[in-house]
Amino acid sequence: MSVGESLQKGTGAARAGRRAEARSAFRAVLRRDPFNETALLWLAYLDEDPRASLAYIARALEGHRQSPRARAALRWARQRVTALSSRAAAPRRSPSPPPKSPPRRRGVRRGVVWMAALGATLLLTVLAVWALGLSAWASPPAVAAPVLVFPTPSPSATAVPSPTPTTTPT
Repeated sequence: MSVGESLQKGTGAARAGRRAEARSAFRAVLRRDPFNETALLWLAYLDEDPRASLAYIARALEGHRQSPRARAALRWARQRVTALSSRAAAPRRSPSPPPKSPPRRRGVRRGVVWMAALGATLLLTVLAVWALGLSAWASPPAVAAPVLVFPTPSPSATAVPSPTPTTTPT
């Protein structure tokens, strides 16, 4: 059964009041398309627990951030949670298990984060080297090195004759 057929089957069952059948059809859609907005919003509507409804809607917004339908559903679900907390009733368990969020899509976003971290590290390194270089030029030496003066030996006359001739032929 295709995604479209499962959506039609679930919608028909939900409108006819067959909630279990509708949930089953919408979960089948989510196995093929984990971020299918229509299936997630219907499951949020069908779930009796307002907090579980919020979880389905949050998952729909993960895949469709700018969706007006998902944003309207979020306002509706928040009203349900507010009404539940104002009644101070004990939370009822939903007959369906809480939705599992599929693994997040990693890719470009992860690469961008790593590149930003690398750029920030490089910038801080350059600034540190620059600052250390300026401080070396700006501060005078703390103690001047002492200058040691030793006399240099001068040539002196020796008693031993040198092996080279001293006279120059003319």
